[in-house]
Amino acid sequence: MTNDPLLSVRNLRVSLPTLTGPADVIRDLSFSVKSGETLGIVGESGCGKSMTALAVLGMLPEGAETQGQIAFSGHDNLLTMNDRELQRLRGNRMALIFQEPMSALNPVHTIGRQMMEPLTLHLKLSREDAFARAVELLDRVGLPFPEARMKQYPHQLSGGQRQRVLIAMALACDPDLLIADEPTTALDATVKNQILDLIAGLVAERNMALILISHDLAIVQKATRQMMVMYGGDVVERGPTADILAQPAHPYTIGLLGARPDPSKVLGLGGGKRPRLATIPGTVPDLQDLPAGCRFFGRCDRGDEQCGARPALTPALNDPAHLAACVHMAGTGASS
Repeated sequence: MTNDPLLSVRNLRVSLPTLTGPADVIRDLSFSVKSGETLGIVGESGCGKSMTALAVLGMLPEGAETQGQIAFSGHDNLLTMNDRELQRLRGNRMALIFQEPMSALNPVHTIGRQMMEPLTLHLKLSREDAFARAVELLDRVGLPFPEARMKQYPHQLSGGQRQRVLIAMALACDPDLLIADEPTTALDATVKNQILDLIAGLVAERNMALILISHDLAIVQKATRQMMVMYGGDVVERGPTADILAQPAHPYTIGLLGARPDPSKVLGLGGGKRPRLATIPGTVPDLQDLPAGCRFFGRCDRGDEQCGARPALTPALNDPAHLAACVHMAGTGASS
């Protein structure tokens, strides 16, 4: 692992067109990932997690406007590259595991045809070699009877099997960066753990960088070493996963962790009345009505006039590796 980041995002801003004008969905986002590193991105729906992945891959919706820099493996700024240049990277040097395999896979093409496309396009393999490589990949991700699966269509596979196909497709060209966007959505607990173990094993084996996007803090805890928490297009907390989950500093992160159910209490183990789950008051503000300062202000019980200016990421709990964007962060003595 070199000291230079494989991916470096600096001051990224993404605006999307709306009926009432442009809306900032990502505001001055900065982070980096090295080869072999694992980064988790968490937050509520609409916080900018998936939009960050799409910006890195050059797959933003039509009409999106961007500012900033996305440097990747010798390329100074992906935001200035044209689509043909980006196509040489997508599916080749960087790959995405989509959130919903049934919509990500083409229902009218066989698994084999979809598996072989990146192999013939990027690696210039013959059809025979591409077929053999695709079967090998399906076998590698634990799909039984891989040669027979090549002739099947997506609807003939289960959700877990389709998810394995997407992982195999993402790994087809040995990418340097793997982005997994909610890769275990709608899967049962057993298959979920199998998928996570599979991704972790392949990342370690190939020294890939992994960005894991998820609502599920347990998944991030299991699969990543670093994490960042997003809200309203801002990063509100960033640092080692274990440190943030053990001692969250930002009120939003504290709220997310507090809303997690305790399995023993939810299932009624040990007797007693089941407690109500904690919630974060209010709702995520509309993109057109985001506060100018701290975007969590309207839902925070610590908010005051100091929150009118956007807070910077600063060390939390005297740990320079653990950063939070809050003037009233936990452990500073300033929280109310």
